[in-house]
Amino acid sequence: MDYIIQPLICAFIGCFTNYIAIKMLFRPYNPKKIFGKNIPFTPGIIPKRRDDIAKSIGNIVSRDLIDRNEILAHLSSDNIVDNIVDFIMNIEAHIPDKIQNDKSFGDFIAEFISSFDIKEAVSYELYNYINQKISGNIAFKFIGDKMIYGIAETIGEMIQNYISGDGKNFISRTIDNEIYKLSGMKIEEILFKYEFDVLEIRQFLGEKYKNLLYENIDIIFENIDISNIVEKKIMSMDMRELERLILAVMKKELNAVVYLGAGIGFIIGFFNL
Repeated sequence: MDYIIQPLICAFIGCFTNYIAIKMLFRPYNPKKIFGKNIPFTPGIIPKRRDDIAKSIGNIVSRDLIDRNEILAHLSSDNIVDNIVDFIMNIEAHIPDKIQNDKSFGDFIAEFISSFDIKEAVSYELYNYINQKISGNIAFKFIGDKMIYGIAETIGEMIQNYISGDGKNFISRTIDNEIYKLSGMKIEEILFKYEFDVLEIRQFLGEKYKNLLYENIDIIFENIDISNIVEKKIMSMDMRELERLILAVMKKELNAVVYLGAGIGFIIGFFNL
């Protein structure tokens, strides 16, 4: 009977001590004290060395797992580029009614247009048109070049006065109405509405995204401290959460350690006989 009982007792002791040893990796989570002095082996090994562990894991992730060339290749892949362009093209246009000092987009554009000397440009173009239209006609001999320019200048002046007066309000209202129609539409829908080459614009956006990525990848990585991010993430985790995470990842291996303790205890108990 001893040949069975003693090995089983040793197997139980080996199993139990390994189980306790694994638990002591994490527990207790906080130091325990008696008469103001820390009890040995409290807190557990991992809570006690969490700073060093977090720093080591952060360095490993940053140095060995995060490769900037692989990340760059992934971010510049056709699939990612298409997703980025789709995101941009599906952004809805939300245009505020007023942009500055109670002025709308239409007000700004109307003032911008009225600030130009429309009279001179219109007079010049109108003079060329009338001159070409009646050149060679008998009426040209009676009207004359000077009168043609006078007519063109008068019309140009009338247009200038209209734009500076009632025309400014008309331009402003017209532009605001068009912008109001665009508000809420997706970028791609707006481009289709005004007959832009959407495919060409998509290619342009994709190329600009890639150029931006390749030109700034070094700066991006210089400003992103992967090691520090991982370290802070581990340090911010609750010890119970960290314990669950590690046990979930290493459950089979840790159970094997417990069973190995039982096996070694059984063999030692058998040889002790």
